[in-house]
Amino acid sequence: MTKPQSVWSDAELDLALTRLRADVGDEPVQHEAARNLLEAALAHGQPIGDAVEHRRGHHVTRWVVAAAIVGVLAAAGLVAGPLLDPGGSKAAAATLLSDSAARLIAHPVVVPAGQFLHTTEHSTMIDSASTPSKTFAWQRSATTEYWVPSDPNGIWTARYTKGTDGHWLNATAAEAAAAGVTSGNSGPEEGQWSSSGGGFCLGSNRPQMACAGDWSWPTASWMAALPRDPTALWTLLQKAAAGSKWRDEAAFLLASDLLNSGVVPNDLTAAIYKALADNLPQLTYVQHVTTAAGRTGDAIGLLDTRYNPLHFQIIIDPQTGAYLGFRSTLAASNHGDTGTTMPIGTVYSSCSITSTLSPSGPNR
Repeated sequence: MTKPQSVWSDAELDLALTRLRADVGDEPVQHEAARNLLEAALAHGQPIGDAVEHRRGHHVTRWVVAAAIVGVLAAAGLVAGPLLDPGGSKAAAATLLSDSAARLIAHPVVVPAGQFLHTTEHSTMIDSASTPSKTFAWQRSATTEYWVPSDPNGIWTARYTKGTDGHWLNATAAEAAAAGVTSGNSGPEEGQWSSSGGGFCLGSNRPQMACAGDWSWPTASWMAALPRDPTALWTLLQKAAAGSKWRDEAAFLLASDLLNSGVVPNDLTAAIYKALADNLPQLTYVQHVTTAAGRTGDAIGLLDTRYNPLHFQIIIDPQTGAYLGFRSTLAASNHGDTGTTMPIGTVYSSCSITSTLSPSGPNR
């Protein structure tokens, strides 16, 4: 039986290598060697959380969030077609971020004593499995929930649930079965865990393991220590991305990682918005983007035009400044070794964030 594995986009791979402090050159052959090394860990059943502290995303589920089919379907090499014109004014991107930051500061979220902030992240992504004659790809989903108490240093609860396997993208279920491929839903085991101040790492496949906090797995104390000054925060993002040859893309993905947790307080979210607005003049702006949860916002993005062009976007409610989610889309039509053409704008990974006040935790 062919084992499924998730495939990373180039920006995600670069970020993973940055976290390993690997010295990877600009040439595609070096990039491919690095990809093969990391995917070998997947093929042998090594959790990504053990091989590298991989991003959410989106996002990036917590194990492999923003899996991109482009690396699979373009395994023979070429990305063809015109680059996506991301549209929108770059000035409008900075304005939305700055205005949203001001709205968040003016309207902080207050959790009444004894209640919880209940956040839900619904993620969709693409997995794949290869046979000698064909690469099969399918969509899957997962949901991660957090219950954060009014005292952020109190006991947090997290629940991870796998969704049902989605549709096959380039084959029928019968064709996949005939080739010995099943659409297994990878990721950590389902379950529910509690920890003081959010100190757990669902993505490590060892959720009981204590975490000190980072951009992918924030804790209350780690977020409290981050500067709210946008310049100082950007300096930290750049430092975290220092091993990358594309530091702006890596810093943007790290910031979206943190936002995708759904537990970032308003003042820190506002600082992230301002840091991006002040330091990334190449940001794109697209209006009226709908998340998987059915909420509509405006998207602020970064176009990655390297080996497999992708458009990474964070989605913001322009009325409230609330963070709604993340998505990565194909920025060029793709002709892969499967003979499948993926249209420009195809969503490879996405996550939607919703937050509500809850009078009790999940077990009451």
